[in-house]
Amino acid sequence: MQLERQADLHNLLIDTDPAAQIAYTDGDATENAILAIVESEPDLGPGSPGLSRHIKDWPTEYHFSPLRLNLLRPVKHFLRGRVLEVGGGCGALSPYIAEQADELIVVEGAVRRARICATRCRGLANTQVWATNFSCLPETETFDTVLVIGVLEYSPSFFKDGERDPFDAFLAKVRKHLAPGGRAIIAIENRFGLKYFCGAPEDHEMVQFYGIEDRYRPNQFKTFGRRELLDLLGRAGLGHTDLLLPFPDYKLPQVVLHQTAPDHPEIDLQALLLRAAAPTQSRSYQRLATEQFIWPNLAKNGLAADLANSFLVVAAPEPLPAGSGTDLVFYYTARNGKAFSKETIISRNDGGHLGVRRAPLYGDGDGGEDDGGGPPGIVWKLESEPFFAGRWYMGGLLELAKRPLCDVAAIAEWCRPWIGYLEENAVASGDDRVLPGEFIDCNPLNIVQSAEGLRFFDREWELLSKPTLSHVAFRGLHWALSSIGSLTYWSDVAGSRIIDVTQSVLTTLLPDCGPDIVDGLVEREVALQRLMGQDGDAIRTLLLTQIISARVEVQASLDSLSTLVRIEREGSQQLQELSAQMAADLFYGIPDLRVKGYVDFVMKIHCDQKVIFGWAFDPGLNKAPKYVVLVSNGKPISSALVNVLRDDVNKSLGILGSEQKLGFRIPVPCSANAKEVNQNNFRVLAFNPEFIGELKWATNS
Repeated sequence: MQLERQADLHNLLIDTDPAAQIAYTDGDATENAILAIVESEPDLGPGSPGLSRHIKDWPTEYHFSPLRLNLLRPVKHFLRGRVLEVGGGCGALSPYIAEQADELIVVEGAVRRARICATRCRGLANTQVWATNFSCLPETETFDTVLVIGVLEYSPSFFKDGERDPFDAFLAKVRKHLAPGGRAIIAIENRFGLKYFCGAPEDHEMVQFYGIEDRYRPNQFKTFGRRELLDLLGRAGLGHTDLLLPFPDYKLPQVVLHQTAPDHPEIDLQALLLRAAAPTQSRSYQRLATEQFIWPNLAKNGLAADLANSFLVVAAPEPLPAGSGTDLVFYYTARNGKAFSKETIISRNDGGHLGVRRAPLYGDGDGGEDDGGGPPGIVWKLESEPFFAGRWYMGGLLELAKRPLCDVAAIAEWCRPWIGYLEENAVASGDDRVLPGEFIDCNPLNIVQSAEGLRFFDREWELLSKPTLSHVAFRGLHWALSSIGSLTYWSDVAGSRIIDVTQSVLTTLLPDCGPDIVDGLVEREVALQRLMGQDGDAIRTLLLTQIISARVEVQASLDSLSTLVRIEREGSQQLQELSAQMAADLFYGIPDLRVKGYVDFVMKIHCDQKVIFGWAFDPGLNKAPKYVVLVSNGKPISSALVNVLRDDVNKSLGILGSEQKLGFRIPVPCSANAKEVNQNNFRVLAFNPEFIGELKWATNS
């Protein structure tokens, strides 16, 4: 290894041997754009809001999201002394590591990525970036900690001699670079992660079931299951391990669990992982099941660690320090910018009892707020408290969500004890009732139900002007409904706006919370969210448009797909004929047609390409659909097909789409009577934006 310091970037040293470089890239355009951003951005520190503002797609999210840092927060006490980061990429983690370490050496084999990393670390006197292959690093270089984040799976890129298993060779070299008492920290996807069984494509090849079915080719990347990974570490002399489980994965973690946390009887995985469903990353996919409903049952059977989506392992040749496993849960709440972002840790004390402590993620003058801070009108409080055992109140709504007949009356009945609890603590104030300021966040997600009754925890916010009961009830129910994600199906409330369901439920329970005050409640919530550091306009849009999603899955025949291709190509087929033909295929696979209103059916193309069709049909049972709508989001469809949609179906048809969620309906926006459209004429929904090209490929193969 012969390193040459760069004159224009003094912390970057490039190996003069071209063979030491690795051909790994996100693409010229992407990496050149990222380099331009980090060269011009003045704030390159951990969690930089300036970098976050440039997030527009998966590559920029991966490189700029502050969620990346959450992976290392639970192990930051291991980042002291001299630290080596193997495969530092574009430096997403490097500035954070440098804050903890006495000295940081980043080894990155792709020169342009090394330059981006060095640019992000400019001004950090304790950091150097070496552009060379890890296999070329002299064994005389030893470190207190060696970090291998998303790199182990690419071992064949480092060791190509064919004489040794590249994964064994990689970890053996990691072991050689550890100083006495040192340890390695490794993050990698679990090849048997639950998200893959729920339909997510494999992260590297972007093909469904690629890892589960062991389709890896010789000298290709490879991920491992839990036992495989621990065995691999053991063979390398790194057999003393502590396993942590990042959710939804190691790339954008919101929750990190110690391996013993799922087995603890008082820890509710459903509560912790409700908002930690696997992200779509670079490709949308149809979710075959709702992960959040599955985790508690996996935990009951001792399978949560084996099916976690990713692993974070601290591995050492010697026993790790005592006390490992005292902290069981690390929960991260990231808000707009740095202000009001927090870390919540659930710990087990010597007596086995659980406690909760909280701290700001960015404090000490780093752009965050200290305990008791906040803008005028609201106080942000991060307080330690005992862990309240009991049944999570929100769990009752999740149970309703699994039922085939969940309606406004059922949701209202579930809400009744919570609303009663609010009424017990409210006092009259003029024509309204108000609550103590700390009750502003008394919502179903922050309540447990025990033998003593309801207990309100995580009293993070205190509004100095007392909130009205109607506002607390409105925001609590709305955000509870919005946090559920995709469901099996919801009957009467399927496809409804969350705000409409919320208003209907509250009218049932609170006579003074009628439709006439909803607009005012929306504006109160927008104002509150601004105080909490959120984008008020985005919150208003979300409140007014978010829809309860339903999912009914069926599989189409290739005959129907061929008909679709013919229409796309020729543009001459009558859409009504297509509707009638496909209806017969679809109705055969629907488990229960005795539902009211309209249902969106998901169709599967070939192995893993999805199209969603919106069927608008008479609420009378078993009648053929009147319309089917194909919607492209991000990729143009042919003018012939657009003409068929517009001319042969309906002149006022709305063509919309979404790449974020599959299986939810969108009301036609161009009608003069929006309420009528919302109730009776859903004719549009979303699907995979690349379906047209994939559809041709599937039927021609």
